[in-house]
Amino acid sequence: FKHITSLKGEFSVVNETLSSEVFVDTLINNIGISTAQSMVGGEIANTDEGLISTVDTRGTAYYFRGNVKNNYVKIGDYLFRIVRINGDNSIRLVSEDSIGNYAFNTNPVDWNVGVSSVANYGTSTLFNDLTGWMNTELVDYTNYIVDGDYCVDTDFSYVINESYYSRAYERIYVDGAPMLSCDNKFTGKIGLLSVDEVVYAGAFKNNINKKFYLYNQNLEESYLTLTGLFWNNNMTMINVNSNGSLGDGITVNEKVAIRPVINISAGAKVNGEGTKDNPYVIVDGL
Repeated sequence: FKHITSLKGEFSVVNETLSSEVFVDTLINNIGISTAQSMVGGEIANTDEGLISTVDTRGTAYYFRGNVKNNYVKIGDYLFRIVRINGDNSIRLVSEDSIGNYAFNTNPVDWNVGVSSVANYGTSTLFNDLTGWMNTELVDYTNYIVDGDYCVDTDFSYVINESYYSRAYERIYVDGAPMLSCDNKFTGKIGLLSVDEVVYAGAFKNNINKKFYLYNQNLEESYLTLTGLFWNNNMTMINVNSNGSLGDGITVNEKVAIRPVINISAGAKVNGEGTKDNPYVIVDGL
């Protein structure tokens, strides 16, 4: 009987870890799982389509799509929006507002390495800028911020009129087939959205969309993604216009609005309802 009591104690610990207070369970229990009502990669999403199942690099994932109103999170002094539950059950967040204007990479091109020396986020000037911002502004939440996989496109082998476009251009602009799994990725604590994540959220090519959760009427300029667009003497990154459409590209040394992305541990526990007036707030866990 003592042995049985010991087993019951172990089960009790597991049940506590998986309680409704845990962030991922709170989301699924409160919101539920839906199916996409619009074609991802084929049209905009301008109604609240909820939380939808898919796959990413780490397994089964769930993404928010459309005019979502209950995916707000407050981290310190900053308001974030939940982008998705990652395949490892961590929660991906993007800042609601821009933290300022930064260039992706102002380092000189190492021609011995080629375009990948510019496209490599891990050695970019932006990586240093974002890491410094995180270590200063989110210092009280370091224990909750975990590594995530950030998709980067460094293959510029899709040729149009002697310009070398990324495979992301082919995937998004030509085939309309976004994906959250990626062959080329950076794994770390902070980054930006990929263009695929923006499309999953509700964007579509150059179509205006002011009714999905990544649109922010207070942002009067475009913001940067972590996805390369094309290479022709300089590298251009995909941007998102202030009207919610995908942009024509921003050169890597041009300063543009930045919305950082972080990932919160699956073990974090939260209070709140996820609305703008009552956002989720981390209260315990780990």
